[in-house]
Amino acid sequence: MTLFGTWGETPQAHAFVIENILLFVPFGILYPLAVSTTDRKSDLRKKIGWEKFTVLLGFLISVGIETVQLITERGYCQLDDVVMNTLGALVGYVVFASLKFWTGLVFEKQT
Repeated sequence: MTLFGTWGETPQAHAFVIENILLFVPFGILYPLAVSTTDRKSDLRKKIGWEKFTVLLGFLISVGIETVQLITERGYCQLDDVVMNTLGALVGYVVFASLKFWTGLVFEKQT
């Protein structure tokens, strides 16, 4: 496995990398949106913060997907996919945080 081995010289090779980033952008947006309204907070989320937890969870899900691909021999298990999917989760969280800041979209606990 080599890092950035899938970034080839053809437009199709570039598209594969970009698709892997775009695949996890919705996760980075929707995960904090879905769980920010709940009262339950895990100790890990409290310690490391939303942005790191969202990116960590995106990384773990991506590693899980690649592990299944490796074990079942369906698809290609590539390090680039893990890196690009994690980057996509980070981009999605940045979009979420930006929208939250710009629109004043704040989910406070209902008391």
